[in-house]
Parts: sequence; C-alpha cells; structure tokens
Amino acid sequence: MQTPAARRITALVFGLLCTTAACHHDFVGVIDGNVSTPAALDFGAVPVGQTKALALPLTNVTSGPLALSGARVEAPFSVTAAPDTIPGGGDGAVLVSFSPQAARAFDQPLELTLDSPGAEPVVVRLTGQGLGASDPAASFVIAPASLSFTSTLPALPAPQQLRVRNTNGASLHWSLGLAAAGGLAITPSTGTLHPGEFADLTVQVVGPSGAGRFSRVVSVDTTEAGSQLVEITLALDESGGGPPPPPAQYGASVWPKFHQGNSCTGLSSVYTHTTGAVRWTARFGAAREAASAGAYVGSPTLAADGTVYQVGGDGAGGHLSAFEPVKGAVRWRAPISAPSAGRGLSIETTPTVVADGSIFVLSGSENRSVTHFFKVSAQGSVLWSDPGGYTDGFDSSPALGADGTLYLAYDDAPAVVYFGQGGAGAAPKEQGRIALGASREVSDLETQSAAIGDDGTGYWSDDGTLRVVSKQRVLWTLDTTGGRARKLHSRSAPLLTPGGAVVLAWADLDGAGRVTTTISAVTAGTTKGRLLWQRVLGPTAPAIPPGPNGPGLDSGYASYGDRYALSSPALGPDGTLYIGHADGLYALAGADGAVKWRAGEAVVASSPAVGADGTIFFGAMDGKARAASPAGKILWSVQTGGQVNASPAIGADGAVFFASDDGLVYAVE
Repeated sequence: MQTPAARRITALVFGLLCTTAACHHDFVGVIDGNVSTPAALDFGAVPVGQTKALALPLTNVTSGPLALSGARVEAPFSVTAAPDTIPGGGDGAVLVSFSPQAARAFDQPLELTLDSPGAEPVVVRLTGQGLGASDPAASFVIAPASLSFTSTLPALPAPQQLRVRNTNGASLHWSLGLAAAGGLAITPSTGTLHPGEFADLTVQVVGPSGAGRFSRVVSVDTTEAGSQLVEITLALDESGGGPPPPPAQYGASVWPKFHQGNSCTGLSSVYTHTTGAVRWTARFGAAREAASAGAYVGSPTLAADGTVYQVGGDGAGGHLSAFEPVKGAVRWRAPISAPSAGRGLSIETTPTVVADGSIFVLSGSENRSVTHFFKVSAQGSVLWSDPGGYTDGFDSSPALGADGTLYLAYDDAPAVVYFGQGGAGAAPKEQGRIALGASREVSDLETQSAAIGDDGTGYWSDDGTLRVVSKQRVLWTLDTTGGRARKLHSRSAPLLTPGGAVVLAWADLDGAGRVTTTISAVTAGTTKGRLLWQRVLGPTAPAIPPGPNGPGLDSGYASYGDRYALSSPALGPDGTLYIGHADGLYALAGADGAVKWRAGEAVVASSPAVGADGTIFFGAMDGKARAASPAGKILWSVQTGGQVNASPAIGADGAVFFASDDGLVYAVE
C-alpha cells in the first residue's frame, strides 16, 4: 500500500504528532474487535485553501499481524499515508489531511477496512471548521522562545517559566510533546486557553546525570493552531558547590577511602536516585552474632572501575575481598593476617585505594610481632607487608597527602606515622613520625581516619581532643571536652568544611547509662583554632530494638560501649551536618549546630554518606540501612541480618554499598 519512503513519513509523523489530546489513551476506545483507535479526530479551525494533517493512531489488539486493505473518506478530508501492516500488539498510524474549500463546519466519517476474516470496518468521526478571510484564526505565542539554565553542581538551577498565550479569537487545546525532557520537569502539561488567556509553565531541572552542556527541545502542541518548539539549554559545571572527586593521588575512584576523600566529609560528587532495591549481597566474613564479638565497622571502598573492596574475617583468617559492582561476583580474596594475629583483626579498618590501583589496608591486630600494614595489587596479590614491631598497630584508615604520602595513626606510641607508597621495584617504608605526647596524655590513639588539608596539615581527633600536625611537628591541640573524665572511647573522624572549619564529635555515658554526643566546630589552619560552637545531643537512653545483635545476646548496653562513639560527622551539599547518636541520625545547621531534625529509630554508629543530590545514607544497630531526604524523611530501609555500623560507600552509578554484621556486603540501587 505504501512505498518505504511513505512508511518512514508515517512513522515520523506519528512520533511527532501523537502527543496531542487526540492520541492520549483517555480518548481511545476499541472501535473494532481488532483495532483500538480514537473515536473522533478534530482538526479545529483551518483557513480555506490551507491544509492541516493529523496522525490517527491505531493499536493492534490482537496477537497476530493486521493489514489495512483500504480507506474511504470524502473531501475535504483525505488519507495521505497509512501502514501496510501493524504487528501483533503494536502501533501504527494513518495520516489524515483536512483541506477546507468553504468557510463552514465539516463532519464526515473515515472508514478503514481490515484485511482480516470477519473484521468490521473501523469508523472514525472527522470534524473541522473552514475559516474564511474574515474569520479569526487560532494562534498562540510562547515567551520566551528559549530558556537557558546554568548551575554549579551539586546545586541545581532555580526553576524558570514559559508563558503560552492565546492571541486570537478561537479556543486552544494544548499539550506538551515532552512533559519531562532529559532531566526536565514541566508543569502543567496540558490545558485549554480561551481567547486572550495565558498559562504559565514551570520548567525545572531534575536529576542531571553529571556536568556538561546539554540541549533539549520541548514542543507545545495544539489541536487548532499546530505546534511550536522551545529550545532549552543546560550548562552544568562540576567545579565548586559540593566536593569534586577525591584528589589525584587517589586516582579515578569516586570513593577510595573512609568517608570518601581527604576532607572526610562523606559527601559524594555523584547524584543518587536509589529506590531501596537490593542489587546483590555477597559474603565477606563470618556473622558477628554477639556484641562481645565486635562489630564490622570497616567500610567498603571502591576502585576506579567500581570494584568493591571490603575487609573481613578474624585473627589468622583475615582477608580483603573484591566484588564485581553490578552482579557482586567475587573477583579475588587476599589474605591480610599473620599466624598469630590475635584479636580484632578486621573490625576496625577501611581500605584505601591509590592512583595506581594498589590498596593499602591495616589489620589492627594487637600484637607486636605480627604484620599490621599491607599493600595489595588491583589483581589481589599481596605486594608488601610491614615486618611487625608496631605493638598495637595502626587504627586509622590510611589517608594520602598531595605528594602521595600515607598518614596513619600509630595507636599506643602514640604518634602519626608517615609512609611512602613504594613503587613497582621498591617497598613502602616508614619515613617519619610525629609523637603526640606521653602515653598518659594520649590514652589510645584510635580514629577512623584523619582529615588532610590541601596544604598537608593533618587533623586528628581522639576522645574529643583535636590534634593538628604537619610533617615536622604538632602545630596545636584543642581539648573540646573541658578536661572531663569519660567512660567511652571515641573513634569518630573529624571533617574539614569548605568554609575552613574542622568538625569533630565524641560520645560519653552518664551514670544512668544514657549517651551524650558532643559536636564541636573549630577554626582550621596552622595557628591554634578557636571554638566556633558546640552542640550536645542527649543524654539519651540507647534505642536498640530487639533484633540482630540486640539486647539478650549480651548483658546490658555496656558491651556496646565504643560503638556509641563511632559515628563521624558528614556534610551535606547545603552545609548541613549529619551525625549518628543513640536514638537515630541527627541533622545540624552548619552555622551554629542547631538541631534541624532526627531520623531513624535505633542507635546510629554508622558514619553517614551523602549523595550530591543531598540524600543521606546510614546504618543502625537495628540491622537496617536507610536513606533519608535532606528534610529528614526516610525514603527507604533495607533490613539485614546484623547490625549496620559501617559507613556506606556511594558508587559512580549512584548505587550504595554497605557492610552488615551478618557478614554480607549489600549493594542497593
């Protein structure tokens, strides 16, 4: 019935025009037992001597192919293109034209016959109005004719408006050809305008996939006056606003270490659009079924290609596992233990990925004679391990200076120790150490990580004391506790804000077993900082609902001690601070620490992770990982078989990875 060129024209016209009201399913009814199509097609007002074409959509409601054998209609209507065959369950279109030769109304049937045994003709009512020279023609204008959005991610640009105005004497029925075009949301998307009326459309950028310059075209379609196009351009910059990806010494990974990067903000440069669907789970270690067995607080980290690294195991059986990010298959496991490794091997450490793909990971074993520090290749080979002699070992995840130097906290010395990475033909080695004072002054230097400034200044916190060091010496210290005695040992890592403040937290128990969490903001820099503000959460009775690793497995709350003091503060793209406490996740104003909201129902020892869109991800002692909106609404939760005390990691595709005390890594999208 048609040439190939005619078929291409039919498909193109159907794709462009089947966004009008006549093509909406609300107007479609089954006219024949084989075909679903609109009962009527209205061409509106068309000046005499001109032609308007509309697509009449057809849906084959049978399972087999269906052919149109003919079309009968009278002038001023005509069929100019029609499909030869519509596949079973598929769509097609008939292109119908209206060419009035008189200034009056027209109302005629279009009869389509089907090449199918026993099929009745399909009849569609065609209507239209011919306009004479003195009749008002329908017309409309859109202002402005184009829109341009600019923004620095992760902040999104402010909404803008389009105005659609009916400029002549006939009513207009309009709809959007694309109600949401490539990251745009436009409301409203349809309406009716009487002569002189207008509609304001709000155009908003929603969830771009990343930085760049993009162009979108949106059509405003009318039944009476055709269509007009609006070009919308987006210029989204990735420099500034939220944090860029970690610095070059970490390579191309978007989450190479504890809490994402050197500032330890837990703020990703990746937009997340998770729904709480579990992509996969994979085992990395044995389940920890009692509080006395310790908790997995080591967090996942990611390679440049998305490979997920997680430390697991105990004592002589410790290992680093590598998982494929999409399916969760085990790529390799590398041993990171010694025969007499002792206790606590894998409950304290998060791996660090460097630019050449190597992974540095600590064992945390409390034994002078065994290995504490390992370098593993991206293929899973142990390239180097320290010779021992470090007593209680290292209890911070390695951080990197701009020159690639590794910063570690040496627990019982206590000191900050600097290691060179070593190259292909050279082993890493200690380059120096900065003593932090006598052991009576620093009881036990354990912290999840340091925050490293761009100038190489290192910020370490232990039990509420901030210690600021260079490679040569201790620059200054500040005790935010006021010298008070404490019952809990805090391992929360500090963070550096873009505004030049360092935020740290510590927790304690009162005589009734209630928990307080104190958050302090201090000016950063090489000269002694001053306290900007301090906020105390609690005292609060720990909220640990019955469930994984809950009360009943151990005696009382005392065995959970250090977990109350694990959560490190995180930073949102708008400057809001997030911290875990004994009864949930808290949001604090960055300017003064005022509490904005609380979310969750259990102790949050997990250090939150924040997407570039502001979504907050965190775990809790009730065995759930949760996502919360910037307003504090819980968006989803995933129940695991153990407490979730580790910090989540955010992947390049927006998926979230976290470890549970059930010994499984969870990937959630």
